[in-house]
Amino acid sequence: MSFGLNAKSQEKDSSKSLIPVNVTGYRTVNGVGHMLDVKGSIIYAGKKTEVIIVDSLDANKAINNSRQILGRIPGLNIVETESSGFTANGIATRGLNPIQSIEMNTRQNGYNISADIYGYNEAYYIPPMEGVRRIELVRGAASLQFGAQFGGMVNYVTEDAPVNKPFQFTTAQTLGSYGLFNSFNSVGGNYRKFSYYGFFQYRFMQGYRPNSQQTQFSGYAKIQYKLPIK
Repeated sequence: MSFGLNAKSQEKDSSKSLIPVNVTGYRTVNGVGHMLDVKGSIIYAGKKTEVIIVDSLDANKAINNSRQILGRIPGLNIVETESSGFTANGIATRGLNPIQSIEMNTRQNGYNISADIYGYNEAYYIPPMEGVRRIELVRGAASLQFGAQFGGMVNYVTEDAPVNKPFQFTTAQTLGSYGLFNSFNSVGGNYRKFSYYGFFQYRFMQGYRPNSQQTQFSGYAKIQYKLPIK
């Protein structure tokens, strides 16, 4: 006589959602690297390019100190006018005139900053470095890609909305010599497929030269919607 025991085991499938990881395709050394060969619809292969990750720099971003931010690029000519009553500094490559970046195609998030691209680009507006995520530079004549400027193209890419946060507020208050007061405030967040980011900056300084008083207001805002892709 034999006895048998039938056992039936049931296993339930279990799943666990992991926190997403964002990988940025930039390899940098001391905050400076090079553009990818292909980015979006633009081919950078064969061009002399640099990219600066602003967050990784130990620089005075309250007054857009070009020597500390852009001075890491070899061969770049810089003129500083932020503390002399003007609203922006100037840069140039290949020994060209750096006054107000007249030889450069100056952009923000890929769009021309000034209405007259062959005029004094930076005399209109330059985003505060506290709100800039990275700076892209393409040397040489931009030709049909970005315009006919001899110096090339510089693109200031602003910060994005924080990931997985419905609301985030950031503020930075800076005091300095010669009556410097800089106030930078930003908000950002995302909700479902919507995301938003914006900043407001106020800067005042007496300047170290006579008649160099400066008062500046800067603002920026963007709202994005992520389309569902099937």
